[in-house]
Amino acid sequence: MLDLLAILLILNGPDPFSWAQDYRVLESMVYRDEWVRAEFVLHDSQNNYFDRLAEVPFRWNLPLASPSEDGVAIAQTYLDQAWAAMDRQDPLAQQIILMPARPILRGATQIISALDPDRDRVFDLIAEFRNGREIVRVPVVELNGDTVTLRFPEHDTALRVSLDQSAAFHGGWDLSSGSDGIGSVPFTTGSFMSMMWCPTNGSPISDAIKTQLEGEWTILFSESGRAMASFEIIQSVREQENAQLIGTFEMFTGETCTIAGRVLGNEHRDDEGPQMRLSRFDGKHAYHLRGELQPDGSIKGDFCSETGRMETWVAVPAVELAD
Repeated sequence: MLDLLAILLILNGPDPFSWAQDYRVLESMVYRDEWVRAEFVLHDSQNNYFDRLAEVPFRWNLPLASPSEDGVAIAQTYLDQAWAAMDRQDPLAQQIILMPARPILRGATQIISALDPDRDRVFDLIAEFRNGREIVRVPVVELNGDTVTLRFPEHDTALRVSLDQSAAFHGGWDLSSGSDGIGSVPFTTGSFMSMMWCPTNGSPISDAIKTQLEGEWTILFSESGRAMASFEIIQSVREQENAQLIGTFEMFTGETCTIAGRVLGNEHRDDEGPQMRLSRFDGKHAYHLRGELQPDGSIKGDFCSETGRMETWVAVPAVELAD
């Protein structure tokens, strides 16, 4: 108990009770596990909306209740205290701090690694999107008041958004030189002050459906031609009854990418098979792929992207095509 009190004093000065009140703020910055839904509203160059949303998890490392320059100041204060403990070569700076919502949070070392990965003693804003197991870190994050710009210089695109009172993003994804006549794709997120929401959590999946979907597939797109895909269903760690569908695609462009989402089971309706909803965002592309398992074992659906292209597709098990 004395060691824990000493660690609290190192990181938070003489008043350990302020640490008890603020531990959730620091924990959210260090672990960055507050994923929220990010939505890209796909449409064509005539602003005809497809009623399709590319939905992916998004997070960033500002305190949840302070999504502005105030949040940066709070983060910098924590970072300054961590660096001060390291500069003093305090042995307790390396010790373990017990966290109510986590097994452990290591001392100043872990705080610096999370808030200052380049170790220049300045808090680094970090924003990330998730495609299944793949984490896409935004290369450049800029904050000006309640306006946030997330830049992908390699792809010449940027998300320009504003923050509302509930800490939700609203704005657009500006494409490079107006891709196929489309200059911007509407973009929103859920509130960072609400409960965590993860769009990869789908419906309970039976073993029969899991057996049907998992494995290698050959896909034929109506306009783009053939592609290969493999599907994997994994159970959610937080909600064991829900499932996440991850697809690895060798796209018609020659790229290999991960696209992830959920399976919607229709076990109570004879006229519909299980449906999939998969999305991807990586700063270059935003994809939405919808499909339904057919009675003959194939999958049929449609695909749309940020370029305004929509096409249908059909997939059959790769072993079936080989036979």
